[in-house]
Amino acid sequence: MSIPPQVEDWASGHRFCVTGGCGVLGSRLAELLVSLGSAEVVVFDVTTPTSQDRNAGIRYVQGSILDSEDLRAVVDGCHMVFHLAALTDVERSHDELERFFEVNVQGSVRVGHACRNAGVHRIIYASTSHVYGLPEESPIREEHPLRPRSPYAASKVAGEAAMWGFALGAEGSSDILRLANLYDARSKPNTVVGRMLSAVTLGEPIRVKSFNPLRGFLMAEEAAEAFVRVAAQRADRGEYRIFNVSSGERYSIGEVAQALAQIARDLGLGDFAPDETDGMDYSDRDEIVLDSQRLFECVGWLPTTTLQEGLRRCLIERLATNRERSELNG
Repeated sequence: MSIPPQVEDWASGHRFCVTGGCGVLGSRLAELLVSLGSAEVVVFDVTTPTSQDRNAGIRYVQGSILDSEDLRAVVDGCHMVFHLAALTDVERSHDELERFFEVNVQGSVRVGHACRNAGVHRIIYASTSHVYGLPEESPIREEHPLRPRSPYAASKVAGEAAMWGFALGAEGSSDILRLANLYDARSKPNTVVGRMLSAVTLGEPIRVKSFNPLRGFLMAEEAAEAFVRVAAQRADRGEYRIFNVSSGERYSIGEVAQALAQIARDLGLGDFAPDETDGMDYSDRDEIVLDSQRLFECVGWLPTTTLQEGLRRCLIERLATNRERSELNG
């Protein structure tokens, strides 16, 4: 990453709150804010990290974005709130529609309300490429129609609307960052790269449903840099901006699996030839790749990590973390 000096100066001395800050992106963002000299970073999440995963410069508060009292306490005195807390499992959302709308929509409304009451005038909101549905163009630009195909995606569209309401009703501003498929050494098994990393570190075969889908992939730490660059730029009251955040490069799930398998072989971990569990041929072209030109023109953000380099770094970090935890547990 390459953070401009003006961005580093902007962060110094400010207090920030990161909802969902124990997640993959949230933890990277909180760590970045601390490294830039923030006076205080408050992570607000329903979970708390283990002692070995804690960062000494971060204050961790356990609570729910559905609890107005909890929210009021953590956003009070903040310069800005990064709202990342959400339920994100697409498959689960079909069975838990009401819960996803409760957390992702009503929770976002309450975050906006708490910020308004506390005099916090800026929210940066994490959205998703899934809001676009099946694309009419590729790569997808921000003007593309929103056609969510899952309850999760629909709840994020509604969450964006809640942020728009905050910007207009609270005389504040809100920036919406629609994210490509993020990956990280900390990625959970409910993500495609997280499942692959888990398989390799456990010595198991890499299995995916289909090699066919095309996606844009981005390291979580580079997405965190995009959030900080957007946040550091001045925004006018009532302003509501939308940015895609992606490398813009297309990779099939099969290509990602093959790349990770090759990295595992290069590291001497064994042969992990990827396998399709369904091998289904989609009738619709399953491609979600975002155009981030607007973000580049606005704040100069451009990812620099190749997929192969990123996967290698993630696998090495995952292996090292597992080794450290094993040693701590005796």
